[in-house]
Amino acid sequence: MEARDENAQSWAYQYSHHLVTRYTDRTGRGISLEWDGVHSEARAIREYADDGSLDVRLTRDENIDLTYVTDAYGRTKEYYFDEKGYNYRIVYPDHKEEWFEFDEDKRLTSHVHPDGSEDRFAYDERGNMVWHERRDGSEVAFAYDEQDNLVEITDPLGEKWLRAYDDKGQLIEETDPLGHKTKYAYNQQGLPVAVTDAKGGAKKISYRPDGLLESYTDCSGSVTQWQYDERGRSVLIIDAMGSATRYQYGDNGGLRAIVSPDGRATQLERDAESRLLKITDPLGRSTHYDYDKAGRLQSRTDANGHALAYRYDTLGRADRPAQRKPPPLSV
Repeated sequence: MEARDENAQSWAYQYSHHLVTRYTDRTGRGISLEWDGVHSEARAIREYADDGSLDVRLTRDENIDLTYVTDAYGRTKEYYFDEKGYNYRIVYPDHKEEWFEFDEDKRLTSHVHPDGSEDRFAYDERGNMVWHERRDGSEVAFAYDEQDNLVEITDPLGEKWLRAYDDKGQLIEETDPLGHKTKYAYNQQGLPVAVTDAKGGAKKISYRPDGLLESYTDCSGSVTQWQYDERGRSVLIIDAMGSATRYQYGDNGGLRAIVSPDGRATQLERDAESRLLKITDPLGRSTHYDYDKAGRLQSRTDANGHALAYRYDTLGRADRPAQRKPPPLSV
């Protein structure tokens, strides 16, 4: 089975019965899944990338709602769930633990971190968070209007930050503890069209009928403009000095070239997932990028042949890049 994007690039899916067993990105790189059966309640028990990395195995306890998650190094985390499926406890491979407590409406009231520090939370009768005691013991309080809009924040120093809204629930004013106000205005579509700072400086924003940004005017009156193609991609940006930068796109939809105001172009080559494969500057100097089977950057080679190689462990974590020198010139 395939799913195609607007550029005719496709993702692929493989199934056994009704269960997906492998899926790939648009360059054919894939993730495989294994299941504990083929019945309607089958659950995934393993996931891994094509190169064998990112291997994760899941085992469920038969007696309690507990799932063991084992990584590629054989290290296991334990996830405990309550009767409603909420995770309330995690035990890490080093035996440190993380705990979560909820009220009767399943709102988080306590989060105990592996280092023993704790976040605590309280809520009003409508479910809005009104108090947060942070891990360092500092407290933040929140207040709301009748429409549940956040109107006041009291920070750990006791300073108040105020907010006001219009009848549509749109933020129209913010006031800092010193009384400085920032004001906002919107168009009929709810998009911001003006921001006025505490000194009276105004920034203005305009849009096309389809909602795409058309122009931005800063406090000095300087204007930046945007133009787009039929797919809504930016093809031209004209800055406040009147200089125009153009953008061109390839058949796979990715950015292909950036043409500066002086007409010089930077060329880009990308794969179907928009991973950068090659970039060529206006002087014709190219840098190449290669990727491994899992889609991670594997090497970068500049125009002089100097290369950086990137390595990853089986969990997909990057190691320190290794520099490779270009081969010597033959005489």
